[in-house]
Amino acid sequence: IYWWLVPIGMACIASGLVLLSKTERGCCFMDKMKLKFPVIRKMLRALYITRSLQTLGELVNAGVPMMSSLEVTGNIAGNRNYHALWGKVANGVKEGRRINEVLGGTKLLPVPVIQMIAAGEESGKLGDVLEEISEYYDRVLRDAVKTFTSLLEPVMIVFMGGIVGFIAM
Repeated sequence: IYWWLVPIGMACIASGLVLLSKTERGCCFMDKMKLKFPVIRKMLRALYITRSLQTLGELVNAGVPMMSSLEVTGNIAGNRNYHALWGKVANGVKEGRRINEVLGGTKLLPVPVIQMIAAGEESGKLGDVLEEISEYYDRVLRDAVKTFTSLLEPVMIVFMGGIVGFIAM
């Protein structure tokens, strides 16, 4: 009987999310939610890790100073949580700590990634290790995108069928 409330409710929710994402606190909240939402969590996490580590690896290999490299990495990450993480790493490096020490307690990077970064720092091949990790996560990202699109296809078919059925009625 009240079918018209569904599109109005969806429009209100969408408008609220858009308005929320315009504020600083709202952006932080949205970035946290992106990393918790089950369907896209793996895909976005792989994207942020790939972007960050690829950038940092290329800058380190190009001979850019570490502090500048970490600042650029934070700016390019694409998520406020990862931006804050790389800022924290930059502050730790300023204090004389190693990158893997600062990354030790974070949940944003998997433990094997932090261990590989530690190995890269020990061996002096940090840039190469970072690029290898980013290549791996690039493959993970491609697989996650394929999975997401394969999950999205049936939803789109049902949605389009609903629209066609509505027009036909």
